[in-house]
Parts: sequence; structure tokens; C-alpha cells
Amino acid sequence: MKILFLADVQSIYTRGFVDHLVKNNVLVFIFDPEKLTLFDSSLQPIQTFSRPSPILDRIPRIGYLLKMTRLRRVYRCLNDDYDICHVHYVVPFYSDMAKILHGLGDALIVSIWGSDFYKRSTRDRFRLIRLFDEADIITFCDETTRRNFLEFYGDCYDKKTGIYDYGLAPLNQIERERARDPGWLKEYFGLDSEAYVVTVGSGASANHNHQRIIDVLGPIHHRLSPQVIFLFPLTYGNEDYKKRIIPLIKQSGLKAKIFSDYLSETDVARLRLVTDIQITMQDTDQMSGAMLEHIFAGSLVITGDWLPYQTLLEKGLDLIRLSSIEDLGVCLPEVIDSLACFKDARSKNRAIIQKLYSWESNILNWIDLYKSLI
Repeated sequence: MKILFLADVQSIYTRGFVDHLVKNNVLVFIFDPEKLTLFDSSLQPIQTFSRPSPILDRIPRIGYLLKMTRLRRVYRCLNDDYDICHVHYVVPFYSDMAKILHGLGDALIVSIWGSDFYKRSTRDRFRLIRLFDEADIITFCDETTRRNFLEFYGDCYDKKTGIYDYGLAPLNQIERERARDPGWLKEYFGLDSEAYVVTVGSGASANHNHQRIIDVLGPIHHRLSPQVIFLFPLTYGNEDYKKRIIPLIKQSGLKAKIFSDYLSETDVARLRLVTDIQITMQDTDQMSGAMLEHIFAGSLVITGDWLPYQTLLEKGLDLIRLSSIEDLGVCLPEVIDSLACFKDARSKNRAIIQKLYSWESNILNWIDLYKSLI
């Protein structure tokens, strides 16, 4: 099979997906719509196209039409007898070239990742109908998102939707690092071997609600064990946000360590393994990869009950769910005081993540889907 991905080439999901398809003798090419570059399966660039002039973005309507004329030419150049064109993450302008995308392969798969549905305006959602009409199948990571999609668009798409999930490549790295001594791992990050480690969020984004969490935990820091240390991974995201939030962390009274520079995949795996508790209180999320990695590494996860993790709960995963960020002030001290008991009660979580999110468990489902379409 010969597959064309329209995807972010830097995404760990894209890289993991491609690696495991190649291992199963599937030929894959990736076109990154942001970079306007075609890559081979080893993620080496093959062809780069010039971008439409940014001046066009300043010209209402006519500028967009001229920009789309240029982009249509670019996408038509990608036609190279692919069996399947597979769109990962839906962007509104795809609606204006839906037939071209279908023409890039014998079949068109559109995979909705989550925020590309939930964060779209009503106007953009309706624009995308042309793309969904053109698709042979529309895939989702979980039943909740599929159900919300059908509630908005109607059951006319029911027969062309399906649940197909992704693996998490970092699980393999975490498993390799698990063999190391826990004390050594903590010392590697300059942490006391007896420290209770609480990791807050996973990136420099207002969506992670760092300020609200600090506002709750800062005033109660004296009630926490002096062995508690908070880690703030801010290695990716918005630089302006990072500059604003770091001083707040330092002034909070919390014993904290901030990661603001790049971390290797090995260091990220080690960071998951040293974490006793991870706090994930985002405003919106489909399925946080960082959260799943933490669970696999053995961390307890405290999260908001407003986040759409129902699929995980139905699979038996046990999360500590709060109805508001303010509830952290009561919950966190209780969890730290009985950490061993909380962890023991959720010891099954790791095996559930292994079954649901290893690439070995998911890749054959995708290959079977591809075969059914060609």
C-alpha cells in the first residue's frame, strides 16, 4: 500500500504512526500543510513549495481566493498514485479543496483528533461539511467525540464513522527507563530521593490553568509536607505565556522546579517516572498524551470531571476527578498524606494504558481499515 498523510510531521503521533506502518510494509509519505513540504517515511524532505504571499491575508475575500488558487495548485502536484489520502487533523481550508484531496488517492480518510472539532466555530463546522461529504470514512479516537460529532452534524454520517486510536511512542521509552533506580532518577533532576513529586500540567499554555492552580495551592503550601516539590514543565507552548507565568510560580511560596528549555524524549520519560502525582486541569482536552504517559509511568492523576475522559473510565481507568480547580486545596493534601494507599488502589491503571495505547495494539486496526478501502 502507498499512503499519503496530510499531517504535522513533527507530531509524536505522526512519527509513531509512520514508524509502525513502515514496520508492516506500508509505504508512507507525509505532506505537512504548515511547512508546505512533502516528506518520505524517514521524515526527510522531498519537495518544498513556496508559500502564498502573507499580503493576501490582509485582503478580504479576494486575498483568500488568490491564496486558495495557489494552494490548490500545490495539492494537485501531490498526486502520485496513492492508494489512500489520510487527513490527520481537520483545518477549515480543506473544505475548499475536498475533491482535490479525494483525488490524491483512491480513498479519503479524515481523522478528527479532538480540538479540530471542539474548538471550531459554528461557521467553520458548517464549512467542513464538504470535506466530510467527500470522505470515505471519518475516524475518531473515542466514542464521546464521535457521538458529539453526530449530534452536531446528524446521523447522516453515522455509517461512515469509526473509532480508531493511536499508539503512544513514549510508552516504549518509559518502559526502557523504568529499569533505572528510582532514587537515581530523582537525583538526575536534582530532587531529593525522598521527595513527593507533583507535576503541574505539561506545557506553556493558558489552557493548563497554571495561575488558578497556583492561586489555590500557594496559600496552603505550609500545610504540605516539606518533602513535596512541584514540577512545572513549560518546555513547549507560548513564549509570552511562559514569561508571564514563571514569575508567578517563583512568587507562589511553593517549592518548585521549572523546566523551560527543551527536554529530550529520554528526559521526558524520566520526568514521568519521577512524578508521584500529575495535575491535569485543562479547560479543554480530547485525550492528553502527557496524562496517559504519566499513568503508564505510575503517576496518580488528578483531573477535572469536565474533561471528556469517559472512554477511559469505561475501560476501567481510575482517575481522581474534581469538579473544580478550587477543590485541589482539599484533595491534594489528602492524596499526599495517603499516597501509597491511593497508588495501590489504582495499580491496574498501567496495564489498561498498555492495552489501549501501545502502537502494537492499534496499528493492525488501521492497516485493516486501509485494506478495506482499496
